[in-house]
Amino acid sequence: YELSEEELNLLPRSIIPINVDSQKLKIALRLLEGASSAEQFVKIQEGLRVPTNWESKVSKGKQQTPIIKQFQFSRYSDIREASYLSKKRMDSLLSSGAERILNCQKPKLIFAEDALRIEGTIDISSGLCQGGVYFATLTQQNYSLRYLLGLFNSELLTFVFKCLYSGIHMGGGFLRFRTQYLQELPIRCIDFDNPTEKKTHDNLVALVDEMLELNRHLAPIRNTPCNERDELLREINRTDNEIDNLVYDLYGLTEEERKVIEGG
Repeated sequence: YELSEEELNLLPRSIIPINVDSQKLKIALRLLEGASSAEQFVKIQEGLRVPTNWESKVSKGKQQTPIIKQFQFSRYSDIREASYLSKKRMDSLLSSGAERILNCQKPKLIFAEDALRIEGTIDISSGLCQGGVYFATLTQQNYSLRYLLGLFNSELLTFVFKCLYSGIHMGGGFLRFRTQYLQELPIRCIDFDNPTEKKTHDNLVALVDEMLELNRHLAPIRNTPCNERDELLREINRTDNEIDNLVYDLYGLTEEERKVIEGG
């Protein structure tokens, strides 16, 4: 494919994509041109490398801080608790005043570093993210974390990621989702003084709330074949599609562009 100088300047960090279809790349470039980068909305950081021998398997309530590892969550899921950090260990980390530790204690989005697509959810437990987990805290408070989660978890932003960073595939089709890549993804600004745009923001937040709740109900019966599980899976799939369609509308995608993105 060929890129004009203007298109070349749109590429984040001047990384030239390889093994990408030119039609798909044109869509990704148009989205980059018409939106702001994620770093304008959130601060994205890597989890800390907490020594394994610091971890405890027993929860003692407020005396313990949950540790979040990437196997403990998936898209829109709750976080499965597995290990904890004692108050003494946590206090020793906090005494350094490290920004990452302070931000970990805020409500945040969390992402698995290695996955087939963007796998994000919300953490409000003040959990300490371990290496292999990347987390995002709000820098623009008028936006909801749930709005941003809906965008990150959408089919569209995974499509853009694959177009821009197709050269970092690992075995089995896995991608590596790190700060320098996630923060460059295009985020659609909302004019909160415009009632139509504010309603779209709020509608996406409501759908994400629904996805979080559906996945919360699914978790205890995910591996148990039953009518309730099957109905929940259908509802999750329907809501996921609603989110994708709302995001397509938000970014102004045409029907033809949607078909390209979804492989039609």
